[in-house]
Amino acid sequence: MGVSGLSASVLESGRSAFGLVVRVRRNLVNSGDFALPLALQFSKSLPNAHKMQANRPFAEFLDQQRAVLSVLNQARPLFNAAYDEAWPRLAEFRVELTARMRDFQRYKHDVIFDPIIQGNVGDRAIAAALKADCIALGIKYDSFRQQWAKADVQTNWPQYRLSAISMMTIIREAFLDQDARVRTLRAG
Repeated sequence: MGVSGLSASVLESGRSAFGLVVRVRRNLVNSGDFALPLALQFSKSLPNAHKMQANRPFAEFLDQQRAVLSVLNQARPLFNAAYDEAWPRLAEFRVELTARMRDFQRYKHDVIFDPIIQGNVGDRAIAAALKADCIALGIKYDSFRQQWAKADVQTNWPQYRLSAISMMTIIREAFLDQDARVRTLRAG
């Protein structure tokens, strides 16, 4: 079935590459020219039924990740504007982004990474690496904020713009990597 034929929530059945019968519920978000699967729910009869994708924590992970990315998407066009137009509006986005990044980090650590590190020997190393990478991203973001809190942004607007766009790219790339690795985790 093509992407255009999928509705907001579709239950599909079929055979996997390994011959297993799979039931998949796809929740989709339309992103312009294509739709993205938000969560997959596998039949309990599958050997991987305990994968993180079937969990509520994974859905919340995606919701919080999308919330951070939404702030970045809304703020990005302001970097094409002049300082006087952009700076007051960017202040609101910085406050919101900082709060969402902090909340997302706490959520990932408290609900996903720490329980797996404490209980699941098989995925402990993956969760620990994810947690370390998450902390490193938080440190990079805090360093970026502190660097520019002390600077004369108006005088250095071109440099700030490039630095902010670079930080946005770092966050997006880190989220892509996290998303791919979190999908491999088994809950508890």
